Amino acid sequence: MSVSNVLRRRLASAAVWATGLAVLVGVVIASPGLPSAQASAAAPRAAGPASLNVRTIPLIGAVTAISEAPDGAVYYSAGSAVYVVSDTLTATPVLRFHASGHVLAVAANSADVFVDVNKTVTEYKRANNAKVRQWTLTGQHKPTSAGLYVVGSRVWAWTDWSTDQSG
Repeated sequence: MSVSNVLRRRLASAAVWATGLAVLVGVVIASPGLPSAQASAAAPRAAGPASLNVRTIPLIGAVTAISEAPDGAVYYSAGSAVYVVSDTLTATPVLRFHASGHVLAVAANSADVFVDVNKTVTEYKRANNAKVRQWTLTGQHKPTSAGLYVVGSRVWAWTDWSTDQSG
């Protein structure tokens, strides 16, 4: 028998032994009559974040895309209009600009807003709404849905042309 076969068998038997031990420990901990189970039941720990931040944002129109910038400003689109809600506690939406067509996706970072219309992603400066540049996405079909995701200075885009087959 080769050395590698011996090592594989020993590793396999060690894994079986460790799995059995883990099951045994789990049974012991879950047993209601044991002090360790009672101690752990007496001090439950909450999972997840310490608090949930829920905000109500007044929206205008039929929203097609929404994104939150790092500073908390919420950008959203309704048709070709792109709005921002800067202070989500007291402010109402403010029209920032009109895109070249029906907006499928919007994303924002600390300096820019990115908008996807059909197969074109356009970058706008948040400070003055000026167009910075555009990218043309490839594909044979007209998109029916899209998404944008900003990571640092990189923008990721996806598009889809499928429908629910209803017409």
